[in-house]
Amino acid sequence: MQILITDLNQIFQPFSSSVLTIGNFDGIHLGHQGLFQKVRERARAIQGTSVVVTFNPHPAQILRPSKAPRQIVADENKARLIFQHGIEVVLSLPFSKEFAQLPAKSFIREVLLDTIGMKEIVIGYDYTFGRKREGNIHLLKEFGDLWDFRVHVHPPVTIRGQLVSSTRIRELVARQRSKVCAPAGNSRLTPPWGGLLIFATGVDRWINTPRWRRSSAKRSQKA
Repeated sequence: MQILITDLNQIFQPFSSSVLTIGNFDGIHLGHQGLFQKVRERARAIQGTSVVVTFNPHPAQILRPSKAPRQIVADENKARLIFQHGIEVVLSLPFSKEFAQLPAKSFIREVLLDTIGMKEIVIGYDYTFGRKREGNIHLLKEFGDLWDFRVHVHPPVTIRGQLVSSTRIRELVARQRSKVCAPAGNSRLTPPWGGLLIFATGVDRWINTPRWRRSSAKRSQKA
């Protein structure tokens, strides 16, 4: 089952025992993949539905357009990449200034619980959400006790002492510490990286998707 939802009005009834994670997931790097793996494991354990909630466009493009980061993965490709990691339902929700004003408590109750049917949530160690970023691990655990859902916190992922993050991947590419490995007409990267498959120093260790692995293997064979 692979279901893409682009508006909450498309959900007519909550999914069965949803286990979900929330985030922007730009780059689908190893940290993101760890969240997806935990979601899949917990969904299997409770015979529920694995769900990823993300936003389109990136919230920074609405709230801080002059400081918005350049995207690693094009919005139209993100859901496809998430599905490749075994997730059953992807909610790519429209993000607006009005949506940003929704209190964290209302987001948990009205969106995650009443609409999506959340039973468990998996979040990164530093994730915040809701109006003025008032939603955090502490708030989720508080309402989890009150409204009967479980909260799992995923630890940071590091490689050789460096935190794996979308920000770090952008830095590696932007510094031009990279080389073009192969043309990729249907590349999942956004401009200026959209027409090429790019390996920055260390990035191929951080984005461990099948496509990166295949291209990396071909590069090694030619070396």
